[in-house]
Amino acid sequence: ARNKLTDKIADFKGKGENADIIIVGDTVISFGDEIIEKAQDEQHAIEIVTKLTGQTHTVMTAVFIAFMDGEMNVKHESSFVDKTIVEFYTLTEQMIHDYVKTGEAYGKAG
Repeated sequence: ARNKLTDKIADFKGKGENADIIIVGDTVISFGDEIIEKAQDEQHAIEIVTKLTGQTHTVMTAVFIAFMDGEMNVKHESSFVDKTIVEFYTLTEQMIHDYVKTGEAYGKAG
């Protein structure tokens, strides 16, 4: 999430725009000793959902809040991580493929 904050500040500066507060977040899945990020393509989405079906995993969201000065420099920042335990329903292979085809598996972890 810190990289997203840096990118967002650069976007504002690049456009010559200002903001008083910038809030960004990013989410990953923790499954055993593995960190799973957002699906990159259809095959990756199928692999992720297949791995998680019938299992319990942790969804972690990091949030950064930055208070900006008039020149888009960070005056103060705060951050936190929220963790949620998720029990994933057991899905059939067909259900997994149908779900991935809806497009809902993209752009998010968890």
